[in-house]
Amino acid sequence: MLATCSNILQIWNCQDYSLIKEFGHDHQPSTDIIKSIDWKKDNSNYLVFTYKQTGRVQLYDLQKNKSVELSTTKAQCCSFSTSGKYLSITNEDSQAQIWDVNSGRISQTFNSVDQSPMECICWGNGDSYVAAGTRKGNVFLYNQLTKQTFSAFTIKNGNKLGSISSIKWSPHKELLGTTSNDGLLSLWNY
Repeated sequence: MLATCSNILQIWNCQDYSLIKEFGHDHQPSTDIIKSIDWKKDNSNYLVFTYKQTGRVQLYDLQKNKSVELSTTKAQCCSFSTSGKYLSITNEDSQAQIWDVNSGRISQTFNSVDQSPMECICWGNGDSYVAAGTRKGNVFLYNQLTKQTFSAFTIKNGNKLGSISSIKWSPHKELLGTTSNDGLLSLWNY
């Protein structure tokens, strides 16, 4: 399946390109744009998405056709861990929350390295590391096992990056890819 979003979330069948489900804010078209979306990686048909203007977070179960709003404020971005046990959510207050999906509770929080909001977040190939990109152009890693945060990458060719808009780990190599609002695509060894 493929999920696309703007002010309406659409879920598509990738085999025949048919539309499976479509909904927006409370399953109706909305003026609030869906900012980020991620599938749970354990084939359970769960996806999570955040709304840009309201900062709401919805966890949607495609099989049961039910959604639950998570209790968080000013959400920016969301990402499931590789195992699907954890969900990370960043917010406008320069903080990220790691939710235990089974209990539905926040298990950890951590702050941005530069006190600016984290615009994007993703999990590494396992449940240990989270990578985040900030509005001030910094990329950092957080180890949820040791609870250590450290700056990873801030300089590119002597210039600071623009606001980090997207971040992804490579599934096969020790690479991290970022895009920034100054038009750069960067690949980093870690």
